[in-house]
Amino acid sequence: MHQSKLIHRHLASPSTVILEFEKPEGYSHKAGQYLMLALGENEPPKPYSLASAPHEETLKLHIKDTGDPQGMGHRLNKRVKINDPVFLEQAAGDMTIDNAPQRPILMIAGGVGFAPFRAILLDLIERGLTDTPITLFWGVSAEDELYDRETITRLKEKLSHFNFIPTFETAPADNLINQASSYKTGYVGDAVAENFEAYKNHHLFLAGPPQMAEHCLKALRKKGLDESLVACDYKHLLND
Repeated sequence: MHQSKLIHRHLASPSTVILEFEKPEGYSHKAGQYLMLALGENEPPKPYSLASAPHEETLKLHIKDTGDPQGMGHRLNKRVKINDPVFLEQAAGDMTIDNAPQRPILMIAGGVGFAPFRAILLDLIERGLTDTPITLFWGVSAEDELYDRETITRLKEKLSHFNFIPTFETAPADNLINQASSYKTGYVGDAVAENFEAYKNHHLFLAGPPQMAEHCLKALRKKGLDESLVACDYKHLLND
């Protein structure tokens, strides 16, 4: 277990907070991995995807605060103060891109499930792997929950073939962000399924709440999903 401390907090949307922690000496991770975080040495840890790429100096987490006073997200947002200690286990998970991609990439994020994709895409840029066609569907409840527009702008500037498709459960206002080449309404899994024929041979990365991931996989299986091409931390949702 590594000890760290909170060094920055930013409320990025009405229910999303971006937290930055000091990177402990000797701590390493791959883009796309998650860590286990505890507020005390004797408390049970909870998994959070790392939003920071390995070359970044801090460890960034995107946290959903549901307002539950006992929930970890609310405690991290409201109770943990700057410089308060936290405890981190070594990063884990295999939703990573270790070598130059051999297929186009399809990323499906739900809410703060964007976090590991931020890390992966910034890491590809850092390594000079910018020519792979990449499509990102990002599903959120409403337009104001699309919380990291600055990174989206950077990705569009640095990645040669990057297609960003936000998906809103409720229709957005007319002043929809100009980063999007198009947008969808409804559940993100259904939005991808509408045109899944175009993505069948893509390497699919999936991250977000468990119920969102389950719904997405169910919708795409009906369209002929090849689960050998799926990278997802919810291994129990994938067929052997």
